[in-house]
Amino acid sequence: MHLSKQLWGHYEGHDIFLFKLDNGRMQVALTNFGAIITGIYTPDKLGNTNNVVLGYDNLDDYISDEFYAGCIIGRFAGRISNASFSINGSTYPLAQNDGDKNIHLHGGDKGFGKKPFSITVEHVDSEKASVELYYKSKHLEEGYPGNLDVWVTYQLDMDNKFSIKYRVKTDHDTHINLTNHSYFNLAGTTQSALNNMLTIDADGYLVTNGSHIPTGEISSVTNTPYDFKTPRKINSNNSGIGHNECYVLNKAKGRHSAVLRDVSSGRSLILNTDMPALLFYSGDYLDKPFIKNNGICLETQYFPDSPNHPDFPSTLLRVGEQWESFTSFTFCCDDN
Repeated sequence: MHLSKQLWGHYEGHDIFLFKLDNGRMQVALTNFGAIITGIYTPDKLGNTNNVVLGYDNLDDYISDEFYAGCIIGRFAGRISNASFSINGSTYPLAQNDGDKNIHLHGGDKGFGKKPFSITVEHVDSEKASVELYYKSKHLEEGYPGNLDVWVTYQLDMDNKFSIKYRVKTDHDTHINLTNHSYFNLAGTTQSALNNMLTIDADGYLVTNGSHIPTGEISSVTNTPYDFKTPRKINSNNSGIGHNECYVLNKAKGRHSAVLRDVSSGRSLILNTDMPALLFYSGDYLDKPFIKNNGICLETQYFPDSPNHPDFPSTLLRVGEQWESFTSFTFCCDDN
């Protein structure tokens, strides 16, 4: 295993570094700006190595990026209706940053994806390499209550498993929902990702309105374009619809939460998580320098708008509690 680190630039008085985790077969590149994954380099069945996530070559492009490419989303992934929620009888107004709608999106005007994280741990041994990043989100940042301590650990091991671990504490009751917003394309990043094969272990998905706000209903995926219970190409239904659905994961023992595969390259990605949901987004709003559907997001998280739906799994983190979560991506190839 190998871990390298280089100075990549500066942002708001902070040194920004580029890290590379390398196990000799695949490599993960990441930065402490926004805790962004800038690259995942894996071989295809012919031995050719390509980046399988969308990204940029320099820090300035990440600073101006509008697509959340590779970053940690926080404090709350997804949308919150009426750009507000209530805790203990107090209402907290949040940034309205989803167009002209009264909706809060992905943590606000300047979410975690635009924040410089501190570097708390750099570790490498014969079995794994890891980097732990830390950010302190101050009380009422983007409207959220509580001083929030956030640790994100990225780790690559010898079995080509790349994992993300989150740990969070607060000094006020608050809501938390973190995810990573990488765009995957196992065929490489120069073409559409819609030919990738996808499996999601979910029987139901959240019904939403025209603004992608959940209605509260969970509907069966059976006989719908949203059914990925068995492997199929993302565009196989030829309906022309874009995907932006939150799937309720089955959490069946011994089964993977999702699997992504590209037949042409032979690459596969196996996703596992302890989170209750997976938001599948097919990249329909991507634009220059990318192309529409250039990559897809597999966002492990709680349900969108959970603070305003008491029947959804709770995102409330209380004082004295610690929230932890993990997601892992294991990469393999037909001939590797």
